[in-house]
Amino acid sequence: MTTVSVLASGRGSNFQAIADHKKLGVFKNVDIGVLIYNYPDAGVKKIADIYGIDSRLIEHRRDRREFYGDIMHALVDYKTDLICLAGWDQIIGKEFFEPNKGRLMSMKPALLPGYGRKAMNAMNLHETVLKDGAKVTGCTVFFPDVSIEKGPIILQLALEVGEYEKKLFWEDYSKNVSIEKNRGVQFLSDRVLVLEHRLYSKAVQLFADCLIETKTFCMEEDTELGKCKDEIDVVEIRCDEEWEKSWSARQSRYMELQEKKLAERGLSLGVLSSPRY
Repeated sequence: MTTVSVLASGRGSNFQAIADHKKLGVFKNVDIGVLIYNYPDAGVKKIADIYGIDSRLIEHRRDRREFYGDIMHALVDYKTDLICLAGWDQIIGKEFFEPNKGRLMSMKPALLPGYGRKAMNAMNLHETVLKDGAKVTGCTVFFPDVSIEKGPIILQLALEVGEYEKKLFWEDYSKNVSIEKNRGVQFLSDRVLVLEHRLYSKAVQLFADCLIETKTFCMEEDTELGKCKDEIDVVEIRCDEEWEKSWSARQSRYMELQEKKLAERGLSLGVLSSPRY
């Protein structure tokens, strides 16, 4: 059994998607240990309560070693195998990264390595994609390095940026509508979130099934010292067609729930999935 614990700072939609995969029996041999959140009023805490998942509030302090030391104690208490960052807004220092390298996972609402910029939340990213006139966007699950913004890529899903969100974006942008209320940014965010909520859990299952392997390659060698001075880590996924079929069949339960939740918000999964809109 692989125990997954989650670090989150905000509303927790990716955490909820992981919890839904667990509740619906999509996961195999995956358990959720603890939710760790760092703001007393974070919406993600309510989600943990609803799903009956243990949670701990660990507020950040000036002393980062003490802060991450408390987090490590909580993770050890729950015998955590995999740590998922889900909207975690704190820098990962070496004191936390180094002992957890290879078991620390994150989601980016963009296609890395592009748009892997610091101090950009999801809405900022989607606004930048639309401003840039990008034709394709998507989401990335990866093993973050100390910057949180980059690291070996595990999985990606891409979608075509549609004319509908472009039109809405520039209409609102020309009227100085704030990013939070810009209809184009919100529509693109909804489209990418559909993919995020599916992809993160797939990466979790691949990890639990020991189907993710990270290989290190030398990019530049120091011939005088006889050692590598620039290395890169690359992820290899080792699942076969049968695994993919089994996962898709199980995840269809979640996709049905996802469609119902979107309908409650007046959104259509078909519309969000189509680049024509």
